[in-house]
Amino acid sequence: MPGASRTVVGRDIAFSTTSFGVDAGQPLTVTFDNREQAIFHNFHLLAGSEGDFATLISAGPDSQAVTFTINQPGSYRFQCDVHPDEMFGTLTVQ
Repeated sequence: MPGASRTVVGRDIAFSTTSFGVDAGQPLTVTFDNREQAIFHNFHLLAGSEGDFATLISAGPDSQAVTFTINQPGSYRFQCDVHPDEMFGTLTVQ
């Protein structure tokens, strides 16, 4: 089964999207594109027993990808570890 991909942009201390989905058991590659000049961000999926998946915290402009597979359906939080109260969203696994 081919994997899915999604690009999430970080700019103005916000993610370009705050929700998206994937089918359970399908590999997903998230490319995080930090478009801030010299401001640190990352993309971090907090998936509980499924694991934590994150790009490195880095200053922009920078682009990094992380690939993972979530097998358990549910809603999982993603966030920027530097700005978790401003930059967060939900990955829905069906």
